[in-house]
Amino acid sequence: TKRSNDSSLTSTRIEDAASTKIDPSQGNKEEQPAIRKPITSRWQWSLSVTGGSSGMRTGIGKMPEYPVALSANIPAFPGATGSWRTPSLRDAGSFGLNIEFAKLLRKYAGISLLVAYQLYQTQTGVGRNIDSSVPATAAGPRSGNGVYYLSTDSATYLNHFHFLQAGISGYLQRRISAKMQLRWNLGTAAAILLKSNALHYDATAGILYTNNALLNRIQWNLFSSFELGLGKDPLFYIGPEWSWFVTTPYQSTVNANQHLFRYALKARVVLGHKNRR
Repeated sequence: TKRSNDSSLTSTRIEDAASTKIDPSQGNKEEQPAIRKPITSRWQWSLSVTGGSSGMRTGIGKMPEYPVALSANIPAFPGATGSWRTPSLRDAGSFGLNIEFAKLLRKYAGISLLVAYQLYQTQTGVGRNIDSSVPATAAGPRSGNGVYYLSTDSATYLNHFHFLQAGISGYLQRRISAKMQLRWNLGTAAAILLKSNALHYDATAGILYTNNALLNRIQWNLFSSFELGLGKDPLFYIGPEWSWFVTTPYQSTVNANQHLFRYALKARVVLGHKNRR
């Protein structure tokens, strides 16, 4: 009968479904969307060299000016001849060698750690080297130091500041063409003064003298740079860099408002492995 035939057909379909083995590992490939692997990044290290000009500033674009020496207060040092002038500070060459470790945190942003040696220099005009011939009564806090100069501004003297620097920065990067990438860095660093021959100025005596006890050993600076990366996956970067010391290297009141400043060209080579996806 018709009812018997329908029952038989239904039973057959159930048996066929039960006999069919379904492999859960296969799944429905058409229904599974492709999953994009997240960007992974390991630390990438690089070596960079910085060269440019450094100097002292009391503010943005403001060169320091020393107080005028009062000739009436200048002691009669042996050999103190020539016209007296207030010394002037000018910019001089600067150099840096950095080791950097960078890690990409987002597609366009990351952090960088650095360890560096930095040489900042300024130049000033000096006069005759009078050394220990300065009378002890006139030397005051300068006694016991080896070098004294009359402030006649007749010769050039380079003030050296040697720093060991450790810092951290954040960066943003963006590809501007198929073979060029632009990176902007902004960071801060602690700088330890290793050595210096910097001169201090005494306006009342009209002399310049050395005394490293009047220099701050620990200092802080801010830096920023723009780097242009060359290549599809850049291994070489080049661009300008600016650095400004928030603290002053001097403790004396005459020099207290002076801050080291540098504008330079930075070249960096990536030596570690590349980021991967």
